[in-house]
Parts: sequence; structure tokens; C-alpha cells
Amino acid sequence: MNQAEKTRQTKQKIRQTALELFSKQGFAETSVKDICAASGYSIGAFYHHFNSKANILDDTYSAFDAYIEATFDPNQYDTARAGIEAIIGEQSRRVANTEIEAIKTLFKEQIAFSERFIVNKYRFELTSLVDLVKTGQTQHEFKPELNPREIAGSIFRLSVGDIYMWCLNEGSFDLEKTVAFDLKLVLDSIAVKWQSVKQMLNKRQN
Repeated sequence: MNQAEKTRQTKQKIRQTALELFSKQGFAETSVKDICAASGYSIGAFYHHFNSKANILDDTYSAFDAYIEATFDPNQYDTARAGIEAIIGEQSRRVANTEIEAIKTLFKEQIAFSERFIVNKYRFELTSLVDLVKTGQTQHEFKPELNPREIAGSIFRLSVGDIYMWCLNEGSFDLEKTVAFDLKLVLDSIAVKWQSVKQMLNKRQN
């Protein structure tokens, strides 16, 4: 195992341990010492990879994008819609399985600081959604007159908005089902109806 892989595994172990502790005992009640003791790494090792506990939450979103980038293959889905549902569904599933206080803290930290990874327009999740919308338009799934980046932005804001409302409501509703329901409404609204496709193809043939 080379040094780069060791470094990656160390960071991943500290992050995963921290998230487990946040879930078990709460974000505020978990100290850096707790994380280090449970992960088996020194405080120096912790601060080598993270600036603070809150930075772990930011990194979790970065890690999600890295996971999607490494594993997501749009060609494995029959439709662009299925690809969009897979990305957004995985995001809501991961959030729902994270301690709610940790997610609240993430929102708080993102608002407080100028560097806001969640809404970075270049993050892989968002650019992947744009590409999927474009693919859907090419394949006559989605209305061609719509702006792909605006549609992807709407889908993304829907997901983040549902997560935020889930936090405000102390996790009192099923996040995954709510996101899936709201996403369906958006995707249905931009879908090309089969009759419209037939008309479009007829125009091209004529």
C-alpha cells in the first residue's frame, strides 16, 4: 500500500468514526478527543486532515461527490430519468442515515462561511445532473426547449430544500420518500409526452 492510499484510508476512517459518534451521542457532545480515541489516530493526525469537527461535515459532501464520480455510470441506466433518480436518491439516503444534528451543523457552517461547497456550481453532483438533463433532451425524454442547467438547478434545490425542511422538522417525516415524491413532480413536469414525440418526429420526416 502506497502513502497516498494510506493517507486516504486514514482520512476515511476518521470521517466515518466521527459520523458514527455524531449519530450515537450527538454532534455537540462529541469532541475531537472522542473521535481520535475511537478511530485510533492522534489529534495531530486529525488536524492534518480536518480543520474542525464541522469540516468533517463539509468533507462528507465532498466525499459523496467523490463516491458518485467513482461509481456512477450513466450508461447503466435505461433512461436519463433513472440516472437522476439514482443520484438524488443516494443523496437523500445518505443524509437520512446521518445524525440530524450533524446535518443541522453543516447548514449552519455553510451559511456562516464564504466557502460553500454545497452550492458550488462545479461540484460533480450538479454537473452530472446537467449532463443527464441534456441526455434526456437528446433522447426525447425531456422537453428540448428547457435550459438544462436551470432544470438541474431546480432538481438540486428541491433536494437540498427537502433536507433543510427535514432538519427544521426534527426529522419527523421520511426524507427519502419526500424527496422521491417531489422529484417525481419535477421530472413529470419536464417529461415529453409520447404524443409530442410523435409530432416532433413527424415534423422532422416531413
